[in-house]
Amino acid sequence: RVTLDPIELGIVPPAPDSLRGGTAVRNAELFRTLLSTPDEPSVAGIRNAVCLNAAAALVAYSAAGGTLPVTIPAASADLRARLAVALPQAQEALASGAALDLLERWVTTSQDLRP
Repeated sequence: RVTLDPIELGIVPPAPDSLRGGTAVRNAELFRTLLSTPDEPSVAGIRNAVCLNAAAALVAYSAAGGTLPVTIPAASADLRARLAVALPQAQEALASGAALDLLERWVTTSQDLRP
C-alpha cells in the first residue's frame, strides 16, 4: 500500500466542487473543454485528476510489459518515482492536442461503425 499526496508530484489539490460531475451533457462539455483548452482554469482540477489517472495507467501498462516512448522505472521502484516519469507524458498528451485528436478519431470511427 502507498499513500500518495499529489503535492509530491507538483499537483495542487483542487476544491472538491471542481471535480463534481453533472449530467452526461455537462460532463461531456467539461471533457471537451479539457481536451480543447487544457489550460482553461475552469477545468484545472479535472485536468490534474485526469493526468494523474493517465499517469497511473501508463505506470501499470509499463509494469505489465508494455512499451512506451519513455522509460518508466521498474515496478520494484518507488511508485512516486514511476508516476513522476509518467505524469509529464500524460500532461503532454493534453497540451499537444493528441488526446483531442484521439477522441475525434474514436467519435468518427464509432459513427462510421454504427448500423
